[in-house]
Amino acid sequence: MAVREYQKKRRRERIFRAAMELFRNRGFQETTATEIAKAAHVSRGTFFNYYPYKEAVLLDYGSQLLAGLREEVRRLLAQGREPVEVLHYLFRVLAEGTAREKDLLLPMFYELLNFSLERMGRTLADLYFLSALRWAAYTPGRDLAEELEKNLRLLLEGMLVREAPAPGGL
Repeated sequence: MAVREYQKKRRRERIFRAAMELFRNRGFQETTATEIAKAAHVSRGTFFNYYPYKEAVLLDYGSQLLAGLREEVRRLLAQGREPVEVLHYLFRVLAEGTAREKDLLLPMFYELLNFSLERMGRTLADLYFLSALRWAAYTPGRDLAEELEKNLRLLLEGMLVREAPAPGGL
C-alpha cells in the first residue's frame, strides 16, 4: 500500500473512532460533524471527504458488525453446525448486540429504512431471488407467481405505515 493510501486509511479510521466515541459518550443526535472533525484532528471539510453525513459513520459501523457476523456464520457452518442452529445463534447475537448498542443502532436502522430507489431495488431483487430459491428447493409444486405475490405482500405490509383507526372506528 502506497504511503498516501495508508495515510487516507488511517485518517478514515481516526475519524471513525472519534465519531463512535462521541456517539457513545454524548449520543448520536447530540454529536455534530464539526465535533467529530475536531476530535479526530481534521477539518470539517475533511470529515465530509470521508463521510458525506454523520449517519454514514453508523452505516460503516453496521457494515463492520455484519462482516464480523458473516465470518462467524461461515466459521460455524464450516465446523458442521446445522444451518437452523446457526440462524438461531445469529439472531440471538443480533438481539444482544442491538440491546447493548441500542442508542447507536436505532439511528442506523432509521437511516437504512429511509426510502431510496436504489435500496428499494436491491430489496426487491433480494426478495425475488430468495423467494425463487425457496420455491425451487422446498415447494416446487406450488405456483411461483403466487409465492412471489405472497412474499411481496408480506414485505409491503412490513414496510408501509398504516394509519391508526380513528377512535371508535375500525
